[in-house]
Amino acid sequence: MIGRELMSEVRDLQLKVLWLSGRLYHRHETVEPHQHDFAQVQLVLSGQEYTDLTQSNGDDSVSVSVFANQLVFIPPYTTHSFHFEHETVVLDVKFDLQADIAGLIEKNASQHIFDVEDVSPFYALLNEAIPAEQKRFPAAALQLDVDFKQLLLSTIFKQQPTESSTHNLDRLIDINTDFPLLKYLQAHYAEPIQLPELAAHFNYSKNYLIRICKRETGLTPMNLLQHIRLKHAQNYLEYTDLSVNDIAIKIGLDANYLTKSFTKTIGTHPIAYRKQSRQEHERNITLMNTFNRQSQPQIKNTIQHPMD
Repeated sequence: MIGRELMSEVRDLQLKVLWLSGRLYHRHETVEPHQHDFAQVQLVLSGQEYTDLTQSNGDDSVSVSVFANQLVFIPPYTTHSFHFEHETVVLDVKFDLQADIAGLIEKNASQHIFDVEDVSPFYALLNEAIPAEQKRFPAAALQLDVDFKQLLLSTIFKQQPTESSTHNLDRLIDINTDFPLLKYLQAHYAEPIQLPELAAHFNYSKNYLIRICKRETGLTPMNLLQHIRLKHAQNYLEYTDLSVNDIAIKIGLDANYLTKSFTKTIGTHPIAYRKQSRQEHERNITLMNTFNRQSQPQIKNTIQHPMD
């Protein structure tokens, strides 16, 4: 009979998650070149990441820009670095990868960046990792390994997705899109915006603008703007210590209105949401005792501050 303690260490033989972390990188922050013997995925939830990669033979170097709803796959022994020109929220997963899976990916995927149609299953991994780290039940870590492996392989090897009239809100807000109104609102959400001025900007009538926006997104222009602002508020609550008043200023809302709208839409007060999300998401979750936390690269800020 296998004891409970031994069963708690059962892991997937092909892919073993070592580390998960969600964090906000600030403008001008950098992670200097480094490499490791495990694989890594960086999934950009919002913002943009600039990644430099050098293969183990040193002959193949590439620089890529990773946008929201995209992930970059970094094979073992690949020297890599990151830098950020905008505030960027990233889900970082580090994992052991058996040679057969690594070879499969290398043979069939010629690129480093992959689009993620729906980020919510990846985001849910952070919640799933908590019982795995705490060993609440024997199969928790194994289930995490399997779920991440399935997500990673389906992302890399997926067929061209078919279009759907049902939009995922997170994808709608974060993904790079050709819909001009959404791109405009993503760029100007912190500014005072009213429907008449918005319609005038695009040389449309208000009714026509509402109609095409609902056709493309399922929302009216002002509802879409509200969702974009609330999504940014969520990120600020989860990954910064900004007050609700400061967050409201950053997203173009009054603090009282933000609190009321956030509570109605998300279902909880902003302060309660921050407390809960910090407990669930703002953790560096280590699933292997042999993984050395001290091996994590230092984050530096390249902004030059004047001397006092």
